[in-house]
Amino acid sequence: MAISSQNEFKSQKQPEQVIRAFNAGETLFKEDTQNSELFVVQEGRVGIFQKKYIENRLVGEKMVTVIEKNGITGEMSLFDHSIVSESAKALMPSKVLVINRDQFQNILKKVPVWFQSIIKISVNRLKSVQKRPGKSALRDKKRGVIKLIQLLYPVYRKKTDSQDALDYEFVLKEAYFVCRLHKKETKRIIDEFEKRGIIKIIDGSEQLPASLVIPDIQVLSLYGEYLLLKRQNRTFMEISVPPDEVETLSDIATVFAEVCGETAQIIRIDKELFFDKCGKDRKTVEERLIDLKIRSFIDIISGENGSVIVFERKLLDRIRKIRSWMSRFEMETV
Repeated sequence: MAISSQNEFKSQKQPEQVIRAFNAGETLFKEDTQNSELFVVQEGRVGIFQKKYIENRLVGEKMVTVIEKNGITGEMSLFDHSIVSESAKALMPSKVLVINRDQFQNILKKVPVWFQSIIKISVNRLKSVQKRPGKSALRDKKRGVIKLIQLLYPVYRKKTDSQDALDYEFVLKEAYFVCRLHKKETKRIIDEFEKRGIIKIIDGSEQLPASLVIPDIQVLSLYGEYLLLKRQNRTFMEISVPPDEVETLSDIATVFAEVCGETAQIIRIDKELFFDKCGKDRKTVEERLIDLKIRSFIDIISGENGSVIVFERKLLDRIRKIRSWMSRFEMETV
């Protein structure tokens, strides 16, 4: 059998690169449709969106992550014709390298068969993990302990010095039965959580058993998200929100409380009223609102009587917590 030389391989015609330009807000691919292209971001940023529900009612989209320069999206579509579960939109003027399924398959034919097999097996395993998020979390020991605490917390928490806590020994036993983690390993993981300030260990006494105090269960959940994103070489999309836009979200919540005299979770306020009350440059605030809408942090609903700004207060709380805890999530504990 003839074997192509290295020079002959290099001389083979390479697929032409296709670069597409997208304006801010333009869609690369839509959720619940078939996509057959891989996108590599060359310039700008691309947001990944999923359907957003409030009280089981579809109200729009939410951004789940941001793809920046050299990042990729749409890669799973190169292997099958399945329906995509998310949408991709340019967050700013962006350029992306586009590789379609035919181009990819032609490139794949030029690599050894064993390498093709590795790629296909890896993709199938990834799909399997995505269908079983609970089991995939348990393979990650830290996330497994976090998931366990999240399950135990609503049912078994108790008050210790006016703080919510779980029985330490009980958590260690459950970690073995649920996660198959030995006591020493679970202790090591919990000690790391304590060093980050996410959990506090209260030593036991003759009268009281040792306890795990969870000052804020949401922070523990966010750390679990951080670990998952880190494995995917991603980060919280909230990190990319500029401080002045976070300030605008805070202004919306403040004006709403002043005008309505309440702190509802779903904030709805007349846009013109907000401009009047916030007392800041209209053009600057308008630009911030547009970017926040692109990011799916707010919605702006037009009606006969003008536009209404709508957003969930918990998003602002989430952004603040991520920003205040990120340094501790990233810190080395060894």
